[in-house]
Amino acid sequence: MEYLMPALKVLHIFGLIMWMGAALIQYVYLSAFLETDQLQSREYALALARRINKTLLNAGWMVMFLSGLAMVYIYGMEWVKFRFYIQLKLILAVVAIGMSHAGMGQLKKAQAVYKKDNNGMDDEKLYQQLIGKWKLFSVITIVLQALIVILMTFRFGF
Repeated sequence: MEYLMPALKVLHIFGLIMWMGAALIQYVYLSAFLETDQLQSREYALALARRINKTLLNAGWMVMFLSGLAMVYIYGMEWVKFRFYIQLKLILAVVAIGMSHAGMGQLKKAQAVYKKDNNGMDDEKLYQQLIGKWKLFSVITIVLQALIVILMTFRFGF
């Protein structure tokens, strides 16, 4: 099974790049469109953000997480037990995936509020609150992803 390790490492890094790239694209690029007053831009950005969530974001974290677990399985628990950075990476990944999904939920609610027929002032306030929560969850996800990359790169003697 050791011969699978290089391929699993490449898959692991590819999944992380996909996951981080999707989160960064959503936050940096689409957040400006989600807050605009132009209804057509907002509708386009909501649809694109949901599509990115369903494809790139989910596929990225699944590839990253499953390839990481496969590496842990191949190396064995005795190897992992004394490497604290791997245990910390797993915890951070689970929390980041949870934050990412919480953000997806806020985005789905914002899309439902936006698609209502009666777009009054209360709906606009609720929409802005939901987009604000989505941004918060996205920032937390990106920070946790950066910590995971730091732990992957610099193992800090663990």
